[in-house]
Amino acid sequence: MKWNGFIMGGIVGVAAAAYFSRKRPGAFAWAGSAAGDLMSGMKGRLIETALNRKFGPEPKRKETAAAAHADGNSWDTIESMVKSDPEVKREAERILSASSSASH
Repeated sequence: MKWNGFIMGGIVGVAAAAYFSRKRPGAFAWAGSAAGDLMSGMKGRLIETALNRKFGPEPKRKETAAAAHADGNSWDTIESMVKSDPEVKREAERILSASSSASH
């Protein structure tokens, strides 16, 4: 690419940005935000690709039967704690009723 083309493209880009910023002031801010999000996403994918090439892809986690059983035990423990304290039980019931009424 020649420098003249690069400089002219920059000048045309600045003129177009100035024109559109007068017509729609929010559009210029939106475009800048969208460009920033695009660059962040590209950077993340580039880093992930580089790490995958260097170290290999991240292995998928498999939930074992022991992990599922431990998770079930955790819920049983939480349930017994809620049932043992009447104040906690009332609060939990209040939260459940509020969430069920909010979802409908």
